[in-house]
Amino acid sequence: MRFQFTVERCIWCCEAASVPSFLRARILGVLASLLFPRTGPIELQNTHEFLSLVQALVTTLLRTQEDQDVAVIRDIILQLRSGKCGSIAGFLAAAEIDGSPIMLVGVNESKVREALVAEAVVRCFDHESLAMKQRILRELLQVSFS
Repeated sequence: MRFQFTVERCIWCCEAASVPSFLRARILGVLASLLFPRTGPIELQNTHEFLSLVQALVTTLLRTQEDQDVAVIRDIILQLRSGKCGSIAGFLAAAEIDGSPIMLVGVNESKVREALVAEAVVRCFDHESLAMKQRILRELLQVSFS
C-alpha cells in the first residue's frame, strides 16, 4: 500500500530517531513539524496509515532511552489517540465493507482512535522478543492511564 508523502516522511523520521544519535532531538522536531503543520492537521487517508504511523512511533519509543525524547514520542502517541493530531474524518466518511459504502451512524471517533492505537501496539508484538513485549505492555499501560 502506498502512503501519502507526509506519512512516509513521518515513518522515516521514526526509523531515523530509533537509532541512538545526537541528532535524535532534531529528527523528533522535524517529526513534530510534519505532524502538526501550521496549515492544520494532516489528513490520514486510511486506517493503514494511522496504524503504521502509531506502530512506527511505538517502535521508536521502545528503542529510546532518553527521558526527554521518550516524553516527546509518548506525547505524540497520546495526541494521535486523543484526536489532537491527524484527521481521520476522511476515512471514517469513506468507510466501506466489501466495496460498498456504509454509514457510520453513532460512531465515536475517540473510540475508533483508541482501538486503532491499541491495534498498532498489538501489531508490535508480532516481531519482538519477550523482553520487548513486556516493555510494550508497560508502555501501553502508561499511555492508557495518562
